Amino acid sequence: MFIGFGGQFAPSRVEIAAPREGMLVRDSKAPKGPVLGFSRLAWRTFVDSVRQGWESPAP
Repeated sequence: MFIGFGGQFAPSRVEIAAPREGMLVRDSKAPKGPVLGFSRLAWRTFVDSVRQGWESPAP
C-alpha cells in the first residue's frame, strides 16, 4: 500500500510504501510508472540527511 506525501498546495506528490525489505517510492501522477526501491538503511540515511538540512554538492 502506497501512502501519499506532499504539500497542501503542491501539484505533485510522492507515494511511499514500506514492505518488509525496504522502501518503495513512486510519483503519484504515474501510479503504473516506475518505482524506486531503497534498502531500509539507505532510506534512513536519506531521511536523516533531509532532517539535518543536507544539501547536495554543487556540480
